Amino acid sequence: MKRLPPANHPRGKPFQSKLAPHAQRIDHWLQSRVSFAKIVQALAEEAGVTVSVSTLFSWVRRRAKKPKRRYRIHEDFWQTPAPQLSVPPNFSLSAIERLKRKPSPPRQVKPLFEFDPEKPLTLNPKPQGEI
Repeated sequence: MKRLPPANHPRGKPFQSKLAPHAQRIDHWLQSRVSFAKIVQALAEEAGVTVSVSTLFSWVRRRAKKPKRRYRIHEDFWQTPAPQLSVPPNFSLSAIERLKRKPSPPRQVKPLFEFDPEKPLTLNPKPQGEI
């Protein structure tokens, strides 16, 4: 077990949040569904404790009993059958198979430049059809 230094130690007291003494009151407000902004305002008015909303939120999140929220898709969503897609009457799988088997035309790749040690290096002009 880690021992804390005495209060008169050169390092002083260990850090304790100024929200810690009000933990029970903050918990009661959270269970009553009071917003973080209203809790911050109430703490300032009633106890003289000034903190920002983000500070309160971080403090509560660090002390939450629940682990971090993990988003999951609800079971009802993925257990329902997928909708059947309507297929047009003239649709044929053989047409798709024919397109897959059809060879693609060879692409003509023109080099960007031509190297000639006797000439300066210049780029070839683009054909009119390309951008």
